Amino acid sequence: MATAPTTAAPTTAPTTVPTTETQAPAANPALPVDGTYNFRTTGGYAAEGGRTVRNGKLFRSDALHRLTDAGRTSMAELGIATVIDLRDETELATSPSAVDGLALKVAHYPIFPARRVPTSEALVSLAAVYRLIVQEHADRIAGAVRLIAASGEGAVLVHCTAGKDRTGLVIATALLAVGVDREQVLADYATSGKNLSGPWTEAMLAAVAQHVQGPMTDETRDLIVASPAPVLAEALDLIDATYGNAAGLLKAHGFGDEELARLRDVLTVPASPASQN
Repeated sequence: MATAPTTAAPTTAPTTVPTTETQAPAANPALPVDGTYNFRTTGGYAAEGGRTVRNGKLFRSDALHRLTDAGRTSMAELGIATVIDLRDETELATSPSAVDGLALKVAHYPIFPARRVPTSEALVSLAAVYRLIVQEHADRIAGAVRLIAASGEGAVLVHCTAGKDRTGLVIATALLAVGVDREQVLADYATSGKNLSGPWTEAMLAAVAQHVQGPMTDETRDLIVASPAPVLAEALDLIDATYGNAAGLLKAHGFGDEELARLRDVLTVPASPASQN
């Protein structure tokens, strides 16, 4: 995966509400964290049993190397206590996170471990990347979700370079495991492509074009900037076929009932008495 561009981000990120003929659930909009394009919360999404994803708990984002002083102030105001960075060593070296001075813990937990990062030739499509992650690196997805479950009361931010692929699969697994509806998870994922359109996409494609011989294919472009819901749906189908569901993936990689309950309690809150009347 390509290294993120170093162009400046807009102060206010676009508000995105995905609409389709089937009226997909609304996804949370990007937050105005200066230096990012795809920083948003998962708070407020409905979960099973009348529960709701806790506001101010789980956030997702693109890379943090462009953070400005204003962006760091925003992160402090959001109460981010843990950052889970899913990028590989090369990405870390090229685009180190600009979080110095913030009172937070950074957990570097790459989805692709050292010396196992797929080559560009192997990444022929976005769907192929997701299949590779589910089939060969599901343990890393589970490990990242375990960090969320162990995060206590502080807010957690999960990010990679774009905040859509590695981050998308980790966030989707966590949300599905605590009972968020699949269509809501897909809508949340699909918002990334819209948030990243414009300057982020243009800079990223320009950077990648310097290393690609010949015209860039649609598959390569989608791999870099797209987040189509059907592609994640295919990956979730593979998780279901392999493990039964997202919770089954976590159980297959060491989660017990107690840890799953902890994940639910960390990420969601029960319905208030007033809402049950």
